[in-house]
Parts: sequence; structure tokens; C-alpha cells
Amino acid sequence: MEDIKYILNSHEHVDHAGGIAELQRLSGATVLASAQGEQVLRTGLPSKGDPQYVALSSMRAVANTRVVRDLETVTLGPLSVTAHYTPGHTQGGISWTWRSTEGSTTASMVYADSLTAISAKPFRYSGNTLYPRARADIEKSIATIAALDCDVLVSAHPEVGDLWVRKEQQARLGNKAFIDAHACSNYAAKARVRLASTLVEEAARK
Repeated sequence: MEDIKYILNSHEHVDHAGGIAELQRLSGATVLASAQGEQVLRTGLPSKGDPQYVALSSMRAVANTRVVRDLETVTLGPLSVTAHYTPGHTQGGISWTWRSTEGSTTASMVYADSLTAISAKPFRYSGNTLYPRARADIEKSIATIAALDCDVLVSAHPEVGDLWVRKEQQARLGNKAFIDAHACSNYAAKARVRLASTLVEEAARK
């Protein structure tokens, strides 16, 4: 554990970040997050503008946090990872990209955060005073992920990126099973469908 220098956050919900405080305590690592995400991690208190705020619980506050800027690159030894702000599912969503080489193959790796327009009433993506940019943010984030140089997708929820299907194919194809230049654009397309469905449901509640 003491070899861990950085812990990278995706978004500030307890099911994705609830264990970070203990991991940080054991390792002494610096926890990297977006500006909005860092506030929640540092205090342990969910943002009132979060689309799922009424359904969220607090979590243990995280020590030694640091804000990374959008498109900032963090380097440790031979590895460099770049942060991409992808808010909308939460206000502090962040995705990460890097390059990885195995043998003669170099792949563009993408850890894509959640892009799903999931909310808890009374929040509305079509209009919310505590997070008025929610719809614009998630639309921009979907476009960001779709446009990334992307050979291997790792999604916040593995099944959404077909990780388990690819794992089953690995015995036959080797690690090539994980390479798909359309993975990020397909992931973004699913998110667009979910957003459209959410907006229709919200319009029906008027």
C-alpha cells in the first residue's frame, strides 16, 4: 500500500468513492479529483446540486486531496494520465486517458466515468436551480468521450462497456479482445439514449 502515490477519483458518489478515505489512510497517497469532486471528498458531504442528492448518504472525509484541472496531465515514473472533466452524472465527474504498450502494440486507454442521466426527484435535467448546467454538462461530457482517441475502454460500471463480454473472448483472441476503436463512441451513444429517455420522462411529469 505504501507504494501507492496517487489515487484517482471518478465521481463523488459513495459507491465509487466511499472507500477512498481508508485507502488514503493506509497508503498516504494524494487523492486527485476535479474541483467539484474534491470538495465532496474533502468534506464527505454530498453536493446539494447532485442529481441524486436526496438519495445520497455522506461518507468519510478524505485527507490529502488535490484538485486537478481539466486536461491536466499527471506523471508518475513512466506513466502519464490526463484528466478530462466529464460532469453531468455528478457535478464533479472526471475521466482519465493514458497510453499503454504491450509488446509491439500501443493502445489509447480511456477510463470513462458514468455518463448516465440518473436523478432522484425532484431533480430535473431539463431545469434545476441548484445545478442549472446539468443538461448542458452531460451533453458536453458525452461528446467529449465520443471524441476521444480510444482503443480500450474501461467504464465506471464495467458491464456498460461490455468488459465481461470481452473477458470471455480473451481466451480465443488474447488481449486483442479488449481493443475496439468504437468502444467510446458506442458508450456515448448509449448515454445519449438514456438522456433522451430521462428528458421525455421529465416532460411527462409537468
